[in-house]
Amino acid sequence: MHVRYQACTATGKLVQGDLAVETVAEAVTELHNQGLFVVNIEAVRKTRQRTPARWHPARRGVPLKTLVIFLRQFSSLFRAGLPLLACLNLLAQEAASPVLRDACRSLRQEIARGRSLSQALKSQGRLFPPLLVHMTEAAEATGNLDEVYDRLAANYEREARLREKLGSAAAYPVFVLCLAVVVSLLMVRLVLPQFLSLLGDVQSALPAPTRLLLALGEPRRQLRLLLAGGILAALASILLATRRGSRWRDGRVLKLPLIGPLLLRAHLARFCRSLSLALRSGIPLVAALDLVKRTALNHVFVSELERIQAGIQRGGTLADLFAQSRIFPGPLVQMVRVGEEAGNLEEMLAEVGAFYERELDHYLAVLTAVAEPALILFVGGIVGFIVLALMLPLLSSLAMVT
Repeated sequence: MHVRYQACTATGKLVQGDLAVETVAEAVTELHNQGLFVVNIEAVRKTRQRTPARWHPARRGVPLKTLVIFLRQFSSLFRAGLPLLACLNLLAQEAASPVLRDACRSLRQEIARGRSLSQALKSQGRLFPPLLVHMTEAAEATGNLDEVYDRLAANYEREARLREKLGSAAAYPVFVLCLAVVVSLLMVRLVLPQFLSLLGDVQSALPAPTRLLLALGEPRRQLRLLLAGGILAALASILLATRRGSRWRDGRVLKLPLIGPLLLRAHLARFCRSLSLALRSGIPLVAALDLVKRTALNHVFVSELERIQAGIQRGGTLADLFAQSRIFPGPLVQMVRVGEEAGNLEEMLAEVGAFYERELDHYLAVLTAVAEPALILFVGGIVGFIVLALMLPLLSSLAMVT
């Protein structure tokens, strides 16, 4: 690849030129060896790049995997000695994602106007996670932006892996259930009426399972059921969208058998990782709890963190406040207490987060092993019921003939 650079000599003279290198980091190293301080560096493109409109905060956020790549590349370039504007300029040129490309160019424009990186990130609305914005602000004060971005990249990488595990665990049951429903509807609408037409007009003498299937397959009844279901779903969505409804829903989800413990472990792992990361970056405990609260995905956790945050401000300890909650298990409380007493709370929280990630992996394996035979039995029960509904009229007709 070819790069075009601008650099300063030891006497302050501005020089520029081109280099043929394998990577940008190699070009920066070579220029440093020549005694030059890199001001700007960019890859030379053969095709002219279109300059997009400024990023609008209402657009979708950066996907987690794309964010991980951005953080790792930014950390490497910044550690190599590139100025902030040069890093963003190069990342904008090399970004494969249009979302990230436009975001980098918008960040570069904001920084060129005199804003800090954290202010530029904040100006993008919901494009970047709040954890990234506030940890960038803390890193700017301590001067370890590359280290913080490495930790953030590792954190978001684990978060993406966690979402993939949960999605994979839910994909198979959902697929099997949807397939069972589709097959059942096809048999009720297509197979059952043709089968009954062979038996003559014996509608009044049909067995109860057969009458139930016929009723479910009637178009008018299906339309009424769909309308009623749609109205109920709309009302439920409106009620659950309120703060009280969201808290009730999230609380009931955590109490569901099998699914509740799984989601609780996922939330605990995410909470411990995020809080540990914020504390390691130098963010005070109260501010770190507020930051983690805004990134929580469960309203029960949000309410508990609000209570804990208020308790910390009144002088309470984190372990004692955790112990007063029903969602934080005993092992977590004890390990947090040890971390507070030993003065290494952030390290202990990281260990607790890793512990619950391992627990989540084990629970997912157990749940998958249990779900497969349970789904087989469920689908077998549906098929058996349909076969029974088909065979009972035939057996009744044969009995009448004999």
